[in-house]
Amino acid sequence: MSKQSPSPARSAAETIIEASPAAYTVIETVKGERQPIECPDYVNDAAINLSENSIKVLEKRYLRRDFDGSYLETPAGMFYRVAYHIAQVEREHDGDVDGATRVFYDLLSERRFFPNSPTFTGAGTPLGQLAACFVLPIEDDMGKEADGIFSTLRVAALIQQTGGGNGFSFSRLRPKNDIVHTSSGRATGPVGFLRVYDQAFGEIAQGGSRRGANMGVLRVDHPDIEEFVGCKAEEGKIANFNISVAITDEFMAAVRDDTDFDLRNPRNGGVWKTLRARDLFAKIIRYAHHNGEPGALFIDAANRSNPVPHLYDLEATNPCFVGETRIPTEFGLLKIAELADLEQGGFIVTDNRALPDEQPGIMGGVALRMASPAWMTRQQTPVMRLTTRQGYTVTATPDHRFLTPRGYVALRDLATGDRLLLQSGEGAWSRDDRLPQVELLHERMAAMAHGGSHATGRTSQRSDFQAQYANLPTTWSHSLGVVLGCLVGDGWLSEESNSPVGFAFSEAELLDQVHGPLKNWFGEGHVHQRNLVSQLTYGRLPFHFFQSLGVSTAKAHEKCVPASLWRAPRAAVVGFLQGLFSADGTVLVNEKKQDCSVRLASSSQRLLQEVQLLLGNFGIVARIQLRRLAGVRPLPDGKGGSRLYAHQAQYELILGKANRDLFAEKIGFLQSDKQAALMNFIAGKKRTTNRERYEDTVRSIEDAGVADVYDLTQPDTHSLIANGLVAHNCGEQWLGPYENCCLGSINLAKHVALDADDEPVVDWALLERTVRESTSFLDNVVSANAYVPAVPEVAEAAYRARRIGLGIMGLGDMMYKLGIRYGSENGQEFAAQIMEFVRFHSMQRSVELAEARGPFLAFAGSIYDKDAEGGMKWQTPVPLRPFSHDWQRPALDWAGIVRGIEAHGIRNAAQTTVAPTGTIATVVGCEGYGCEPVFALGYVRHFKDGDKDVELVYTSPLFDQALERTKLDDQAKAHIKQHVATYGSCQGLEELPDDLRNTFVVSGDITADEHVLMQAAIQAFTDNSISKCVTGDTLVLTENGLVAIEELSDQRLPDQFAPLKQRIVSPQGVESTDAFYYGGYRETRKVAFDYGFEIEGTGNHRIQVLDEQGSVQFRRLDELRPGDVAIFYGNQQRFGAARQALPAYSGSYRTNSKRVTFPVQMSEELAFFLGCVTSEGAITRNGVAITNTDTALLESLQASVRRLFGLESLVLKDNRNTVHSLQINSRPLRNWLLVDLEMEAGAENKVIPACILRGGQAEVASFLRGLMLDGFMNANGRMLGITLASRRLIQQLQTLLLNMGVLATVRRTAERAWSLTVQGGELETLAEQISFVEVWKNERLAQRNTGRVMRLRNYSRLLPAAVTTALRELQVEEERSLRSFYSDAAEDQAAYQRVRVNLLQGHRLERGDAQHLFQTLEPVAQNTYAASFFAQDEPGKVYVEVASVATGFAEVFDISVPGSHTFVANGLGNHNTCNFPEGATEEDVAKAYMLAWETGCKGLTVYVTGSREQVVLETKATKQKKEEPNGKAADAAQNNGHYANGHHGEGDAGHGVIDFKHSMVKRPRPAKLHGATYRKDTPLGTAYITVNSDDRNEPFEVFMNVGKAGTEVTAVSEAMGRLISLVLRMPASLPPAERLRWVMDEMAGIGGGRPLGFGANRVRSLPDGIAQVLAEHLSELPMVAEEPQAEQLALPIAAKPIGDICPECGEASFLNVEGCRKCAVCGYSEC
Repeated sequence: MSKQSPSPARSAAETIIEASPAAYTVIETVKGERQPIECPDYVNDAAINLSENSIKVLEKRYLRRDFDGSYLETPAGMFYRVAYHIAQVEREHDGDVDGATRVFYDLLSERRFFPNSPTFTGAGTPLGQLAACFVLPIEDDMGKEADGIFSTLRVAALIQQTGGGNGFSFSRLRPKNDIVHTSSGRATGPVGFLRVYDQAFGEIAQGGSRRGANMGVLRVDHPDIEEFVGCKAEEGKIANFNISVAITDEFMAAVRDDTDFDLRNPRNGGVWKTLRARDLFAKIIRYAHHNGEPGALFIDAANRSNPVPHLYDLEATNPCFVGETRIPTEFGLLKIAELADLEQGGFIVTDNRALPDEQPGIMGGVALRMASPAWMTRQQTPVMRLTTRQGYTVTATPDHRFLTPRGYVALRDLATGDRLLLQSGEGAWSRDDRLPQVELLHERMAAMAHGGSHATGRTSQRSDFQAQYANLPTTWSHSLGVVLGCLVGDGWLSEESNSPVGFAFSEAELLDQVHGPLKNWFGEGHVHQRNLVSQLTYGRLPFHFFQSLGVSTAKAHEKCVPASLWRAPRAAVVGFLQGLFSADGTVLVNEKKQDCSVRLASSSQRLLQEVQLLLGNFGIVARIQLRRLAGVRPLPDGKGGSRLYAHQAQYELILGKANRDLFAEKIGFLQSDKQAALMNFIAGKKRTTNRERYEDTVRSIEDAGVADVYDLTQPDTHSLIANGLVAHNCGEQWLGPYENCCLGSINLAKHVALDADDEPVVDWALLERTVRESTSFLDNVVSANAYVPAVPEVAEAAYRARRIGLGIMGLGDMMYKLGIRYGSENGQEFAAQIMEFVRFHSMQRSVELAEARGPFLAFAGSIYDKDAEGGMKWQTPVPLRPFSHDWQRPALDWAGIVRGIEAHGIRNAAQTTVAPTGTIATVVGCEGYGCEPVFALGYVRHFKDGDKDVELVYTSPLFDQALERTKLDDQAKAHIKQHVATYGSCQGLEELPDDLRNTFVVSGDITADEHVLMQAAIQAFTDNSISKCVTGDTLVLTENGLVAIEELSDQRLPDQFAPLKQRIVSPQGVESTDAFYYGGYRETRKVAFDYGFEIEGTGNHRIQVLDEQGSVQFRRLDELRPGDVAIFYGNQQRFGAARQALPAYSGSYRTNSKRVTFPVQMSEELAFFLGCVTSEGAITRNGVAITNTDTALLESLQASVRRLFGLESLVLKDNRNTVHSLQINSRPLRNWLLVDLEMEAGAENKVIPACILRGGQAEVASFLRGLMLDGFMNANGRMLGITLASRRLIQQLQTLLLNMGVLATVRRTAERAWSLTVQGGELETLAEQISFVEVWKNERLAQRNTGRVMRLRNYSRLLPAAVTTALRELQVEEERSLRSFYSDAAEDQAAYQRVRVNLLQGHRLERGDAQHLFQTLEPVAQNTYAASFFAQDEPGKVYVEVASVATGFAEVFDISVPGSHTFVANGLGNHNTCNFPEGATEEDVAKAYMLAWETGCKGLTVYVTGSREQVVLETKATKQKKEEPNGKAADAAQNNGHYANGHHGEGDAGHGVIDFKHSMVKRPRPAKLHGATYRKDTPLGTAYITVNSDDRNEPFEVFMNVGKAGTEVTAVSEAMGRLISLVLRMPASLPPAERLRWVMDEMAGIGGGRPLGFGANRVRSLPDGIAQVLAEHLSELPMVAEEPQAEQLALPIAAKPIGDICPECGEASFLNVEGCRKCAVCGYSEC
């Protein structure tokens, strides 16, 4: 046989192979009775191409030897022995043994499939043990029970001797030190017995040739879990076991929500200990990061996939709705797709019958409950449509569950006649009364005012246009709803008509009610009388108005509810329904039956269904029925005769009984006769109407094709109301006792072929054949296995379920060959498609085997049993995301699998798995073990030969082959190979082509998320499987004042850190930060506190609060509840240095602009000026204006402006009132304030400038003096306040005052107005730090204490009410009276009275009074809360209760403080992001575990490179690092280049490897790009410029070719192309096309020495030519439609001339006037 890497020392196997032309082996099923086997001719060693490493493994582990060490078989003989032994099972079923032997031999010898190692070592041997793993139960008993501790140990020892591995759950053992009643002793605990088992297995020769693995598992809620997770921290301890934690959904939810978690004694179920879930999770992560153990087994996910739940314990889908489904929310009845677009959570309406503790259908009513944002869960997934007898309809995925009286039932499991629950009460309506698109309508009005308007047959000129439409509505009202209802019911909207808006009325009463508001809005209109019908028509502008509200212009049978009405307030919706029912509705009274119903007829079924939903949100159930089918019927022809006319179907909405009564109460008719008829019937009823049950029944369920689907989460009820129906919202080999699994893996690397174009493709036909043959092989293994005779339970369990585990290996190899990057989105989908294909054909073959041989014994009652209660529970597997790529995979008929199972059952309870394949993967020559990525492109593999450690040195042949196909020179290739052989990764080698770097990634190059998502994608098709941040405007308190957190760094790469050295204030004092973090856009929680304080951050962001014991702890924002007490830090008095440097003017001067002398440093005078601008000023187009009634003040400011800026200004009087204004006309000053000082124009946008927030104390006081010009003070001087239109400004002011020791209260006083007030002791504190400009304010302030009787109340010093309660409890225990604690001094007696009243009434005590009382009572009594509270309390702490928590979506940031991990922001104590990710951190591990749980993985184990001394795989660099003393190798390795995880260094430490460039994080290059090449003549020659784009049409890379190869011009052009490509591929929030536009702008116009061409064709230089090409390319990209963002036009509209666009102000008013072009708006002139 030919060998790839011949060794100088020839092995025994090589000698055998070359000396023996015929393969041979022996069968020895009974010890000592060998049967030499004469192999058939097709068994040929020369035909098997094995590598040197494969032969070494076979020699040491698998080939059978005689007593003297000589080999009893060749490799081909070994394959034949196994095939022959497994094929003997065919005799039991009258099968072809010889044929099966040949099939199985080919399967093995071609290395398309290998079973687990015990099959190779046990087949045809006395051991006969073929399975890899067994699960053994351990009961809490020392030996009396069959499953007791030492009974199980005996069974395990017997299995270990056969080479099998064992899995043990120690979860049933009582915890350490628990009482043992039989002996009055203390229990050893699970970890103690784990050590006993480990010691025993260390002494057992496990199968001779193979060492069986052992797994120890403990449930996460076991009391000894903390000891368990750390029991292997020291390497070498418990060496014969791997350990994993069985993690429950309850625990992971507690980690997510940061709540406490109970550990329970398995002996009695009692709570042993309660701890914080995240603390335990952190411990698990810490040890997993340390050395890879413990692993995580998600036990609930496994139980949901248990095929035989009726036998033992070992449901999880993501049910979703289509985007059109309407959900009642606080924003209105919105489509779930619209909720997803909002990207924010909020309150939704939920039904009380869906509460977890309620019996479905008993207690009705609805409630508003907080829900998450909605999101799209899947694209183009199969959906079904449900229709009820009442006419309700909803479309959802088949697995979506709806609430029935007997509980939730999946849509696919519902049957005709099943009862469903409907919304049982009135829901929520929007509180936003603003009409949509008002600005756009005003723009249209402006255009019509300029151009004239045609309305109802006459022209409306500019002079009357404004007056006619001056009262156009801008808010919702009941009247507007009525008009819309009548318009939809009996009106029209037609763009082609001369009367585009029309209403038809048969009753004058209704006409009058509609005409009244219309006259006010649009004028008289025109009334036509046609027979008994009156028509009211209006013109073009009313048409546009109603169109802006979403009224359809469709025909009658296509009418619908106006789009805007779904977001309208309740009054408007009531009006709409009144108008609609009044126009088209009737009251039908049946005197004979004593019945009455309200009916609405329409040819539009959609309209009635939407009205049904509106009524449902009032708690009114309506029924829809078909009155008449579509067809033709005779109608008058207008000529005295008749003719046949086609007509649409006619539908009717009916309200009866209780729903009729509710309609009369809540809505009713506008016509008095209709309403009277309805009310008279209700009043005259003889019997009370039965209560509505809010139930309906299923009429039909049908397939509805495919659609994008959405979902949301409501954590309290896990439900939502969808189109009126109550529905639910979203949601390793696992073996039972004594079960085993026969594992095997398909070598995917052998299933790649070349197509007609010599391109690599998946050989799907061969893969199908391999899967089918492998399934038959493993099923035969179940029968052929010689189970341990002493443990009959093992054989019984195996036959009962016949579990097999068909997995994969070589996935990484296959992806290398096909050019697919492991971990990418394409890679995730490819892996899922492969695994689905394997699962499908494995199940298909298992069904065929069941037809021929019968299903597994425990089939009845399993999830596959169609006759079990509830029918077949097994569901067709679905991918995590819909497939979008075509790799020519044949179609899969999953419905056929279902039919086959229903007809014949299935042979194997479980068929597929994801299992480790280390040794067998080495034999078959795979680079990628199992489904994992390739470990490294070069590494050392260790395996045991007895007590010896055998090393196999490995390099990637696939990478070498790909490298040889490149055009790199030999020296570059040699350098690359040397680097890869040492460090295992090719990332960072810039000379390597991008497609190779993108494809040949290894485990260290892949993110934690990508690892987990690949596992999740694969595990979706297996039935067995082995930042917290705040928003940018949050003010961080630094050593030098307040800074918005977003201003601390310019880093804007999502989920990335940047170095940051900043001295900040924490609750512990002044500390330094080390990093800034940008989180991108995230879901947030907006927390509002008493006094108006606010903070917004991600749900997991933590702030300091008081817990129930009076101690300080951090609590997540999403855990906060109203009434929780947060801790603010006031009176920090942190200000910057005085006279700090100011930014210079960054703008330019126009020729006629006056030069300005800008201040170079801050001053008190400038601070006062900025305060005046912020309060009383406005930054206008031409400068600054400050208004005030005090002319002396304005004249003083006029002088300041002259001193500060060298500018003259004017004081002007407004003739309308007594207000004067200071006008400073200077565009440079305007630009300096807006651009350089970052102030904002517009009252609603104002902010405190950053230079003030960081300014000196005196400068801050001066700014406040100027700001308070806009303030107010009551007559007695005891309250100061200011009202502002800017919410951000008022919040900044509140935080700034808190830093000064002043607790101010903020309240919203109008829609766009917030007031801040200061009073009591806080006003005293403020008065000590600032004074006021106005004399009257100072006078009032001075009089504030005149006549005061009550003591000033210091709000910032008030302690929580719980402190009062605790002190009251202490005082009650004290025998002495409260009065005895105080002396007779007047001050003490006053304190006594305050304390007495506050204690009796439970009011909050001031700090001084409370501390005196506690110090007096503490020596004689104890109170835990009081003691904890006063131990941490200190001056400056302010205790404020949470008022509300809402959900939002915002850009978020964080900082890292390595000392205390805390900082003060918005006055609160905040917890920061603790870890700076560099390499693999504990945070990466935690993120991977959480993502694995969230994506439904059944298990996960991690390993961080270098965390263990003894490993199976390691790179040469890691090995050298371990071997060199004192860590020198670490430095050497790092200094010689890149590790696989991106570490790099400089210099050479002796390995002869040159320096490598820094590894840049950039977008991986897709396998396929499209682009265009442009030819451009430049001064340096003809340039050929190629711009490639990705599949989203975004620019991805740029290549340039100019001049001859090897010249300087070529080098420069290549450098520019690389730099532009790097800009395009770096991660950033700016789209690539926009980045390319910025590059183009920077390069355009660069001049050179020899420009080429003239005019528009002029090319100034090579960069200028490149810019022109980029501009041409960008112009060819598809345009993205943008919403017009127009300013609102105020009415009345003044006519103005229309001209060209002014270059200064942007208005269309640039006109030719007297020979010069001037702007009629801003006055700009070209002359």
